[in-house]
Amino acid sequence: MRIAFLTSEYVSEPSSVGGLTQYLGRLAPVLVERGHHVEVFVIADRDERIDRDGVIVNRVAFRPFQPARVANGVLRRLHLTTLSRTCKSLGVARSLNRALRKRAREVTFDIVQASSWYATGLWAAAKPIAPVIVRASSYEPLLLQIAGKDMRFDDRLNCRLERMVF
Repeated sequence: MRIAFLTSEYVSEPSSVGGLTQYLGRLAPVLVERGHHVEVFVIADRDERIDRDGVIVNRVAFRPFQPARVANGVLRRLHLTTLSRTCKSLGVARSLNRALRKRAREVTFDIVQASSWYATGLWAAAKPIAPVIVRASSYEPLLLQIAGKDMRFDDRLNCRLERMVF
């Protein structure tokens, strides 16, 4: 089976230490050992393809989603609440989707797994190249509540993006 994972973090990235890193860092090599073709698409500092323990890692440079970036700039100039997290999610999802589609012209994938965190599969699920399943990585409202923080408009909008992937 040919499997693509879309994620904001993976063991190939020095700053990646979260739950997704741990999950995919253990799962991907095991799938390779069992005969599957596994590719991870991860946000990185540059575009590059590497092999890590038999897993093909497509390091994808983050590219901001320009319409959101422009809107955020206007909000900032008007001294209104910015949408920095939402803008980042849109950029992450768009960057990963472009890399996935480019690679799909070379390799056919049987399934794509995206994480809900940063809505990584937002565009991939909208026009799928293969069935897309989504791993529910976290529940932001609960995390904010535990941290004693109120949900800002940016947080609510970002949560909506993450839910749109399902």
